[in-house]
Amino acid sequence: MDKCVIQKGTGVKPAFLWNDAAEAVFKFRVFRDTGEILDDSADLCAKMDPPGVFQMLLGKKFKVERWDVWLKTMQVGETARFASSDTNDCIQYNAVSKALRDMNAGRKVGGCMGAMVGAHGHSHGDSIEDEIQTLIKNPEELTFEFTLIGVKSPENHEKEVWTMNKDEQKEAHPKFKKDGNDLFKAGDYHMAGENYEKALKCIDLLISAGKDRESLLSEKVKILSNLSECLIRLSRWREAEKRATEALEIDSVNTKAIWRRGRSRVQLMEISGAKSDLEHLLSLEPTMKAKVAAELGKLQNSMAERDNSMKSGLSRMF
Repeated sequence: MDKCVIQKGTGVKPAFLWNDAAEAVFKFRVFRDTGEILDDSADLCAKMDPPGVFQMLLGKKFKVERWDVWLKTMQVGETARFASSDTNDCIQYNAVSKALRDMNAGRKVGGCMGAMVGAHGHSHGDSIEDEIQTLIKNPEELTFEFTLIGVKSPENHEKEVWTMNKDEQKEAHPKFKKDGNDLFKAGDYHMAGENYEKALKCIDLLISAGKDRESLLSEKVKILSNLSECLIRLSRWREAEKRATEALEIDSVNTKAIWRRGRSRVQLMEISGAKSDLEHLLSLEPTMKAKVAAELGKLQNSMAERDNSMKSGLSRMF
């Protein structure tokens, strides 16, 4: 094993650290044989939680088989490089790199990456995609750099949606929704949203597998609408608007989603869209007249404030 330690780690020695480990948490960089950086988890995993950090289940035949072996030589806090003399590592890694990009772009992932946790990678763009294609045709001896952040034991490891089978996903999504509802009632909108996101992941994977499409789509609308309300409570207006729109793409007359998108658009000062949503809601739900009028009043006040601010700015120019 060609290992070069860049930064020493601390704490428990590897022989004991990994005895009962279920999951490795780390950052990584991958170098081509020219020394050029091919991938950096800071970019590739920017949409993961936490951003830039990769999480891998151990003993589950991860696509790059030797990552498991290399990581188990490290201590927490250690940064080390492993130079591979086997081009098969390059072939295996290319599959991982491509899968991360496909998942980020919403494309169907071909094959299985093995036991990867929280896979929501960040696309690098067409130039990197071309580079990956080149390496698939002409594999190189890559160097892998890891910074070990932590190791999770089985009792601290929550099974991820990605690693569940279809029966587990079917059983899990109502539980995630219920947990989200309970957390919302308790005022923990961030964690409520996290649970709604997990429920949506389960549902999307089940739909992609052709399972109970109609009933799952109906459930997805409800969860998207709930998530939109969480985001509104957190003043994350653009994300709230986006989630409500996703719900309305499935059910265009869902009054809760229309209401939540309309409120988000009021805050975003999207005048035409906000008015359209609120007027549409009123046509479907006349009992909402007072609430709709209040939102339209907010929009009118915001427009007046904006106009006054613009006039003030123009007057100072002359």
